[in-house]
Amino acid sequence: MPTAGGRHRTTQPDAQVTARPRVLISEPRGLDSPPIAELLDPAAYDVVWCNGEQDVLEQLVQRRPSALVFAIGPGHPSEITLLHLLRRIAPALPMILVATTPSLETQKMTQELRPIYYVVRPVDRAEIHEAIAAAIAPRGQRPPG
Repeated sequence: MPTAGGRHRTTQPDAQVTARPRVLISEPRGLDSPPIAELLDPAAYDVVWCNGEQDVLEQLVQRRPSALVFAIGPGHPSEITLLHLLRRIAPALPMILVATTPSLETQKMTQELRPIYYVVRPVDRAEIHEAIAAAIAPRGQRPPG
């Protein structure tokens, strides 16, 4: 007589599960405007908030994101250095850069990083969704909409 055991069970998924694109978010907490992570639909994206520069590096290597959204603060030399390192580690990673204050200097410094999108706070929900959709779309295709 057969017994109920795990070794003879076969499981078949009821529906095909599709992976959500993973988006790393690096921004300081406590800004006046809402955090970028709150603007993203958790049903559409696997949002991973990073706490500091070391965490960004670890998450990039461990989680292989589809895109990076990085907030650049007013005192940004170490952040720009980190972004250059991230670009060397992941040359094809789409970067969306969000400056906390308008600055021509910051914009010039980030150009060589080849961001897919650059914006100054405040960030509009539709605008950030469009930027991420463009970042994760297969090369040569535009996102629907």
